[in-house]
Amino acid sequence: MVYLLGKDFGQASRAGAVIRQAFWLVHQELHDGQMGNRLNRQVYRAMKTNISDDKGTLCLNNCALDRLVNFQFNENFHIRDALSPQLN
Repeated sequence: MVYLLGKDFGQASRAGAVIRQAFWLVHQELHDGQMGNRLNRQVYRAMKTNISDDKGTLCLNNCALDRLVNFQFNENFHIRDALSPQLN
C-alpha cells in the first residue's frame, strides 16, 4: 500500500513540475521557497478526488481540478497583485 501511495505522489510531483514549467514566465521571480511543495500537495489532493482509478494509478484525468484554483506561487505576494496595473 505504501508503495502505491508513493507512486501516486511521484505522479503528482511530475504533474506539478509540468505546471511549474508551463507558468515559469509568470512566476519566475515571484515564487517563494515552498512553492514546489505546496503545488505538489495541491496536485496530489486533486488526484485523490479521482475515485475511478485505483491507488498507484491516479492521475489528473477525471479529478476535481478546482483544487488548483487560486493557487499562489508566493504565499506572501499574490500574483494578481503583480499582474494588475498600478494606478497612481
